[in-house]
Amino acid sequence: MLRLFVALEIPDELKHEIALLSGKLNEDIKNAKWVPERNLHLTLKFLGQCGDEMPLEIESRLKALTKKFNRFNFRLSGLGAFPSIKRARVLHVGVNEGRENIISLQHSIKESLYQVGFAKDEREFSPHITFARLKNPCNVERFLKKMDTRGFSKRFVEVNSVNLFRSHLMSSGPIYEKILEIKLKDD
Repeated sequence: MLRLFVALEIPDELKHEIALLSGKLNEDIKNAKWVPERNLHLTLKFLGQCGDEMPLEIESRLKALTKKFNRFNFRLSGLGAFPSIKRARVLHVGVNEGRENIISLQHSIKESLYQVGFAKDEREFSPHITFARLKNPCNVERFLKKMDTRGFSKRFVEVNSVNLFRSHLMSSGPIYEKILEIKLKDD
């Protein structure tokens, strides 16, 4: 069995900036599990446990739908938390400009993969990059407000492809392996 998800990669220098931010927050937020720098990404669809033959079907579906999407850019916004900043369980960097493109791409992926048996997520999709998960809900408002994220909002992230990743669960934490990269259309 393979544990799979579809995601957008982010540049290494941006991963590094987010990791530095995590390091600063680590001083204040003690009950967090921080996402390792190498694992930072923007998830479009978590697929879970799949049979060994499923990547071929997923590849076929993704190739068909990516023909309809041009490459695009998005811009990161500030920090946030799910379900709320006062009862945070997940800390993330949000997406500002280009958000509609990501939502449209995610919706197409969700619909296409639903046709081959993957469940539809009922929660509204909000593009983000998760950088921490909290063991217990807590109010992170004052910690997030003091972080300087102006550098994020000035950066564009170029989206050239959609990627299928395999998650290897290890005792030290998951290791993500890109097993498929499907290019979006050139303008």
